[in-house]
Amino acid sequence: MHIAKIIAKSMDLHKTGKSNAAIRKLRDESKKNPENAEIFASIALIAQQTNKETLAQDFYKKAIKLDNKNASYLFNYGVLLYGIRKFDDGLDYVKAALEINQNAFYCLTYAKFLYNSGYTKKSETYLLAAEKFDTSKGEIAEEIRWNLSFANLRMGNLRIGWKYYEARLNFKIARDTHDAMKSEAILNNLIPEWKGEDLHNKTLIVNDEQGFGDTIQFVRYLLALNERYQNLTINLICKKPLYRIFQNFGKNINVFFREDNMDEVNKIKADFHIFLMSIPFFFEDNYESIFKSFPYIKVPVRKKDFPFIDKEKINIGLSWRGSDANPNDVNRSLWNVNELSPLLNNSKINCISLQVGNSTVDRKELTLMKDASPYIDDFYDSLEVINSLDLVITIDTGLAHLAGAANLPCWVLIPKICTDWRWGEGLSYSPWYESLKVYKQKEPDDWTFPINSIVKDLIRIFNL
Repeated sequence: MHIAKIIAKSMDLHKTGKSNAAIRKLRDESKKNPENAEIFASIALIAQQTNKETLAQDFYKKAIKLDNKNASYLFNYGVLLYGIRKFDDGLDYVKAALEINQNAFYCLTYAKFLYNSGYTKKSETYLLAAEKFDTSKGEIAEEIRWNLSFANLRMGNLRIGWKYYEARLNFKIARDTHDAMKSEAILNNLIPEWKGEDLHNKTLIVNDEQGFGDTIQFVRYLLALNERYQNLTINLICKKPLYRIFQNFGKNINVFFREDNMDEVNKIKADFHIFLMSIPFFFEDNYESIFKSFPYIKVPVRKKDFPFIDKEKINIGLSWRGSDANPNDVNRSLWNVNELSPLLNNSKINCISLQVGNSTVDRKELTLMKDASPYIDDFYDSLEVINSLDLVITIDTGLAHLAGAANLPCWVLIPKICTDWRWGEGLSYSPWYESLKVYKQKEPDDWTFPINSIVKDLIRIFNL
């Protein structure tokens, strides 16, 4: 049988779930044809797609040794290396592939890897190149624009970034999820989308979107709209865990939650509607133009002393792990609580776990700290808890945004890889909040530097 047919048959086996059989068939064939790079590359690709990374590496090396000018071998190997956290090597191989075969997909992938590694300006350059190479004007074009938004927002080019950010609404999966949030009147085109029209004496529906942190960060623009337009009524529709913190949010701002409440949402009438994260485009050019009015989420009056508070110590709330449903959790979370030992072992600090929901932790991780989770059901409860503390130290979660919106002191641990655009580039502060300080990794997966920096600042500020 011709080698091409054997490879095709093996790929068919792989597609039907018989990947091990496909690999065995190809490995047998490779012994007969040890100089055929395509066989080795096919084994590597199947291994890569079935999470057999070590096997995939071995066979990509063999394929590339035989044919180091094949762009697809270099590209796929680079993607594999980047995925197993060999970031520099991954970048090198994808770039090598791109030098042989310049196309939109390779440019886009290389740009995404550059962005994730912190080379933001260079990433933008390759995204613009990808835009020129792309002739489909389909989903890949929207993904290029989507990634251009991240690069520009991270660099502080907010007006350009928010313009590109609208690409998020053009993906099929996004259209489906966003349509599910809309009331019947919006779905039936009875309420038009707001695109900057005069809102004096009008009513606007604002649907929140994406994560809890996104809503907390950008709900500030409801207040900005109220300042710009007289007699504007805003109906905010949000997720239920956020509902209570937005009660009494501002003049003429009504709040509704979405879960199990669409009958009520469908009754809301308005002149226009918009998704929350489309509003900043109408306000921001750069960091200086960000709407700032702190606190814009009101801190509840403290009604009780929590039993986990120690008035003789510095009370610090800790959140070190996020939800594993977040695709970036592998980068943003601390996977070993012992990395916080410089805080946990300080006798002058009362450490309190703020881990809740699907980011809760094992009981054995709480032996050196107290647990606030029994007192937290939603973000309003979280706000009451963090208002009772001297400081919050957290990874990049909604908790950081909650503290910032309420103007409460919070120090944020930020990863080196896949740093979210909103933390800017090379900043030790947050351009979005006045009460936040940022501590970033020097190297991927190594939290030693930011945690040691935090300890030094604790000693200096709290006289520990």
